Amino acid sequence: MFLAVIRPEDQTSGGAMEMSGDVAPYDLQLLREHLLGMVRRQGAVQVRLKAALETQPRIRAELGDLDGRGVSLVFQAG
Repeated sequence: MFLAVIRPEDQTSGGAMEMSGDVAPYDLQLLREHLLGMVRRQGAVQVRLKAALETQPRIRAELGDLDGRGVSLVFQAG
């Protein structure tokens, strides 16, 4: 499982939202699409991801390229 807390990077465009799911291709793809949509609408976002240490490499592999697209990922052990 993962819990993503998503905030606009400028902190003035609205509050945080949460999204959670399994560390599985489908849920990670949904998170990815949601993040890209938010970046298109609001600009850069920061995502605090809480997940078990052993699942973090899989999440990084799926979402790591979003750094260059305005998504800042911050991992927390869960």
